[in-house]
Amino acid sequence: MRAYRGRRVVRRREQRIPMPTLKTQLNNPRARREVGTMVLAAANVVDTKPVKTPLAVFKKAHVAFVKAADKVAAAEAVRDAAHASVAGCDVTQDGSVEPLVLALVLAGAPRLTPLKGLSNMTPSELKKMAAAKAAKELLRIVAAVTKRGGVTPGLKRALKGTTDAATAVQKAMVSVVPREKLYQESLAGRDALSQPWETALAYLKRAARVAEDNGATGLFAALFQRNAETPKKKKPAKPTA
Repeated sequence: MRAYRGRRVVRRREQRIPMPTLKTQLNNPRARREVGTMVLAAANVVDTKPVKTPLAVFKKAHVAFVKAADKVAAAEAVRDAAHASVAGCDVTQDGSVEPLVLALVLAGAPRLTPLKGLSNMTPSELKKMAAAKAAKELLRIVAAVTKRGGVTPGLKRALKGTTDAATAVQKAMVSVVPREKLYQESLAGRDALSQPWETALAYLKRAARVAEDNGATGLFAALFQRNAETPKKKKPAKPTA
């Protein structure tokens, strides 16, 4: 009879997996914003007296950076709206080319080359041109046709439609330049605050590690490591009777 052999229980050594430290990505404003928000949120529930000064410095840098980032977002939205307006006007402008061409043909222009003597561009080429250049060329064509005379009622309506569309493009283009400038200026302002933000964060990290060495156990992890166990704030001592 075979003797019973009990199972050998093999215990694996528990491995401590280091928790990831919050880091920012180069040229990633969103990452800075998220990291800063998480650090400051963690600071609200832990005892940060050992890092009071560097935390204040970082908070100031983060608030300034977020404010600048919000200005970039607002300027970008305004700039994009201006470009969208130009794009919409450009669609209308392209749509005015065919009625103009048809009116010119009905008024006696060659069917295959309706813009002969008026422009070196073909109707299809006009539609492919940049909005501002096409507007300028169309207005020049309108002026040439008007100067030549003999404008029929149908051609007059087509000329007005082209004029209105091209003028709308030019007016929309006027707002693009200052809005693009505002966007670039706000972008430069935000980027100028990136290094001070990084420096303040590094200063706070070093201070937290020093505080840990001096007894503030868990402070660094609570501020800069995800899923870390948050050390509780010390309750104020009760007054003695």
